[in-house]
Amino acid sequence: MSLFIPQEASPMTRPKQPRSTSGIPPQTAQTILNLLDRNQWDQVEPLLIKLRQKHGDDFRLLVWHGDTLRGLERFPEAITLYRQALELEPQNNESLTLSLAMCLRKEGQLDEALRLSGQVIQLRPDYAGAWALQGDIYKDQELLTQARDAYLEALKHAAAPLNALLYVKLAPFTPLPPEPAILQALEAFTNEAEQPINDRANVLATLGKIWLDAQEPDKAFEYYRKANNLIKGAFTTPPKSLIPQVNGLRVNFTAELFKALSPFGVQSAPQIFITGFSRSGKSLVESLFRSAANVRLTGESLQLDQYRQNVLTRFQNNLENYLTAQTPSSIQQDAHTYLSTLKNDGKVNISTLPSDLWNLGFIGLWLPKAPIIFCVRGLLDLGATVYCQQYKSFEGNHYSYDLPTLGEHIALYEHMMAHWAQVLPNPVFLVDYEALVRDPQTVMDNLFEQLGLERQQSYTDTVAANASMASEIGPINSFDAAMPMTDRFIGFGERFREQLTPMVQRYQSTCQELAQDQPANMVDLPAQLKVRNTEPDSAPAEADFSWQLSQVITIADNSSHLLRQQKAQDLVKSGACTLLSFDPSGELAPLAQALGKPSLHYLPQALLGDGQPSTLYLALDAAYNSTLPPAANQPGPAYLAQKNMTLAQLPVTTYALDAIEGLDWLDYLILDGVYDHATILEHGSQRLSNALLIQVSVALVATQQGQMDLATVLQWADQHGFRLLRLIDEQLEQHMPARQDLALQPAGSQLRRASVLLVPSYQRQAQLSPTQILKQAFLLDTVHDIHDFSYELLLQIDPTLAERYLKARGYLEPKRHGPDLREIQHIRQMLHTSDLPVPRHQTRKWVEQYPADPLVQSLYAECLSWSGHHRSAILTIQEAISKAPDELVLRQTYIDIMNRAGMWWEAIDLARALHVRYPERQDVQAQWWSTLTEQARPDAQEVNEALSRSQIAAQDLTTAKQIEHHATRGRLLAHSQQWEQAWQEHEQALLLAQNSQGPELARPLIAKADSLYEAGLINESCEHLWQACATYRYSPYTVHAYRKLNARLPESTQADLQSIAALHQKIEQIWAGYKQDNLQYAFGDFGLPYQGFEPLKLAGSRPAMQRLETYGLQELLPAHASALDIGCNHGFLLMGLAPRLSYGLGFDISQSCIDVGKAVAEHLGHKHIELSSQPFDDFKSKQRFDLVIACAVHHWIGVPLSEFGTKLFNFCKPGGLVLLESQGTRETTRTEVDFEAKATTMASAGFTVIRKGSLCDDGINYREFWILQRKK
Repeated sequence: MSLFIPQEASPMTRPKQPRSTSGIPPQTAQTILNLLDRNQWDQVEPLLIKLRQKHGDDFRLLVWHGDTLRGLERFPEAITLYRQALELEPQNNESLTLSLAMCLRKEGQLDEALRLSGQVIQLRPDYAGAWALQGDIYKDQELLTQARDAYLEALKHAAAPLNALLYVKLAPFTPLPPEPAILQALEAFTNEAEQPINDRANVLATLGKIWLDAQEPDKAFEYYRKANNLIKGAFTTPPKSLIPQVNGLRVNFTAELFKALSPFGVQSAPQIFITGFSRSGKSLVESLFRSAANVRLTGESLQLDQYRQNVLTRFQNNLENYLTAQTPSSIQQDAHTYLSTLKNDGKVNISTLPSDLWNLGFIGLWLPKAPIIFCVRGLLDLGATVYCQQYKSFEGNHYSYDLPTLGEHIALYEHMMAHWAQVLPNPVFLVDYEALVRDPQTVMDNLFEQLGLERQQSYTDTVAANASMASEIGPINSFDAAMPMTDRFIGFGERFREQLTPMVQRYQSTCQELAQDQPANMVDLPAQLKVRNTEPDSAPAEADFSWQLSQVITIADNSSHLLRQQKAQDLVKSGACTLLSFDPSGELAPLAQALGKPSLHYLPQALLGDGQPSTLYLALDAAYNSTLPPAANQPGPAYLAQKNMTLAQLPVTTYALDAIEGLDWLDYLILDGVYDHATILEHGSQRLSNALLIQVSVALVATQQGQMDLATVLQWADQHGFRLLRLIDEQLEQHMPARQDLALQPAGSQLRRASVLLVPSYQRQAQLSPTQILKQAFLLDTVHDIHDFSYELLLQIDPTLAERYLKARGYLEPKRHGPDLREIQHIRQMLHTSDLPVPRHQTRKWVEQYPADPLVQSLYAECLSWSGHHRSAILTIQEAISKAPDELVLRQTYIDIMNRAGMWWEAIDLARALHVRYPERQDVQAQWWSTLTEQARPDAQEVNEALSRSQIAAQDLTTAKQIEHHATRGRLLAHSQQWEQAWQEHEQALLLAQNSQGPELARPLIAKADSLYEAGLINESCEHLWQACATYRYSPYTVHAYRKLNARLPESTQADLQSIAALHQKIEQIWAGYKQDNLQYAFGDFGLPYQGFEPLKLAGSRPAMQRLETYGLQELLPAHASALDIGCNHGFLLMGLAPRLSYGLGFDISQSCIDVGKAVAEHLGHKHIELSSQPFDDFKSKQRFDLVIACAVHHWIGVPLSEFGTKLFNFCKPGGLVLLESQGTRETTRTEVDFEAKATTMASAGFTVIRKGSLCDDGINYREFWILQRKK
């Protein structure tokens, strides 16, 4: 039974006999009554609507429908129906009149509700429900004495169980004696399991109040505990901790943020926020403002919270996304829009919602002048009153029912109040509960004076209406009504000190935890900072060391072993070497094409050999592909022979090393794999006579005929003037197959293969020139990280150079427990190209090995930052700085991470401080200039100074640094409105970046786009942003570009861009309508969509049109073809093929993906493209298709591959096509394990393979695809 439903208005007293002829079948009427009795409002309303359409305004139907709408809390509609029913049957309908009065009360129409309830009481003075409703109305009108008297009158006429609920209503107004009749009525109610849990809990709390008034605190607390345990048991899931929310607000809402952006908010004070923990005195402070002129008490208004939710919806409900997208104009717009939600009549709104505490950061941006009043109270008193309080919404106050959770929440509230007081630009006032209740007049006078408010009534007059009730009110309950304050409740919690111990302990531990997590002041620099060189794209050595190679190094790499490594790719880009890369499979063609350097000579489907055509034996395991046939009766385990099983034999071109024209010298030869090394060496002896390094892979377990073993290699070396330096790249083989039932597979122990590293014999070594020695040292250091031999070689050239080399490699630094600085530098270099898989793996490994090393922690923070996990990156770099506050590189990393996250306001002060401290350091100055350009409105004097200093071209800058330098100068010139010079700098940056991809190209494109936007060239800005979105690999800068594009498209003047803008906004609305768990298939890396569609500037990890061009499907499809896309995501592949299709059908398990796809199809007018959300098992179609797309779905469909192949066969028309594609593996040179075997299995269902190919369209995953044709 609800506290708010009068007895006679309960479902059992609804009209059951017709009062007008209606023809409603009795069975139907009984069904409706049963549903109403069970409060199944959603189920009964459709039935009532149909009956009313058929039978018209029947009295019973009107009443039943009104009751249903009241249950659904649709009170205005219920009021209308109740009035219609009363017009039909105006007499003897007290229950109906009371139901109408209840709805009117809910809608705030208190005077009419009071009048109607009074009419019922006149007709039936013994109607307990009517008296109870009058008590509720008087309470709403803040007439507490009348409310109490009405409840007392109701009790005179009430019977069980209503009397128990009336005691609950009455208890806050007056002490109830522990009389047997009262206790028995209440205890009986708590034992009725059919009663609602919240009603039973309220009755238990009332029993606690009775014993509290009777001065029996132990008994009282036990009843309060029972009430809370009852509510706690109703929670289906444990409440979430607020600690992550607190940490997120603390990281994002900082003094630096408000310093940068709050000046653009509304600079008036139309609202005052009174906030703090529940029962901390907010209502008491609010009551003071009843004496003030020109204020409006809005109570616990949800206005701010609802507006905040609407704003964040545009940013996938992500606070970081919102903040990093803010500009002066967007802050102004959001502020004025929020202001428009308040009544604009000159009155100041007073809000007291406790949860406003979590939204004050937005107020600091939008209304930085709005006063904020924090209410605080002693821990024991606060905890006791909250724990003993029963809230109307127990879900919203879940923390109050468990003592440890309550203690944690109080600590978090206090921590947030302290944080806001430190960082907000708003005027903040602190009101202590004890000071307030002891002298409310003084507190009121002080507040009014500080806030500039005028008093229109004395405090005594304000509280006079309920003064007689002051002595009756207890410490637990509070009222919104104005009444004299009392200090009787100070120290109330002391009587429960022992019971509250769990709360106090959790409060203390939470406070300690929060105190330890305080971030360091980044701008508070130590007197001295350690200076290290860890710039990712600087020369490999420290400031005083560079290799200064006078001759290009020539490398021949059989099987493209070296090209797969990032360090080799960097060497090619730098121009320090010429690389001849022989790739028998041709799988590295996309990478070679992307590098596009003249120093790289890439030869696909070719190998070194004797210059004659040869045969390539393709093995089941690609690692065993060879130009040597498999050995007969191979020794070793059976699984090794299985891996080496020949699947096919292909012709392959070979080149004799000695016969290659234009190869003036060869410094380094790499013979990897299990190829015919003996023949290669035999036909390369002339070229190798002056080689500085030879690397030969040898098998310890022979698998091929004629394969060189270790002894044979060493014998050849001895005969040709070489010696063994060391073994590298040892590969261990498992003696047991992989087993899924093992928690951990044992490590392999069989040395299967290793590479022999050969250097010139001692006699030949002594004859090398200084140029050759330098090249040899360079190779050993750069490729193999061999430092001792490199040092010895440099010592022969120049002892000073050798010492500088040691310093550069960190050997003269104080000993540190961590990885070599050179290794850290190399990982950072990979990160700056957004090459993430290797750094992720390596940094996690180092974090486990060296948990105390701040440089490792800093590197891990960078890895998190480049991966788009900005909050974790910030917390990690802050922790690293706390461990080593004197490391300059950590502070610089902090600046980079903040800028990459789009939080330039956090970086600017530190960058400025370092700029002042190190005016001669080029890296520090460049970082300062770059950070300066990120500001919304940078200081003109600082911009001019930066322009002046950056005019001097920096010496020895790498290409990447040159690109950044010109892009930065372009932005600085744009800030100073020197447009022509700005465009020149931007064009120079883009010219240097023309052969780059990923962030190295995206960043200068975004920089120019921002300058174009500042110049008012919106359309051109959007085009440059789209180009930044369309460069791969994706990175956090792609995220910035896409957000800016979506923000600027609505401002464009081109019709096509305006049309696209509307579509983009619609898609954002679709995504905003889904919870994050339902978006997991729609988004890929960095929170960007998985599929992209270039014609509509929809960014995505996988661009649909580029993929279709690589597949070449258009040229294979007949005109007016039909297509099916299994696991279609957004269906963009079908959209790209739409002009050639008569019908396209796609399905995906993700409803959000399908909704986006439908929006795009509608925008394009593709009525012949049909998309639906369903799992593969549910898909049924009798239609046969010309094309079936099955990209990377074989992994998750849940059926054997042979069966899936049969299904694909059945989906296809005779002669129809199937597109298969491998899964992504987060590697650019290796595809899904055993994809060829899997594809072969699917193709065996009746297909012919007509095309094979590969692509790396996202720059992260190398994928292979097969196009099959169904046999006719």
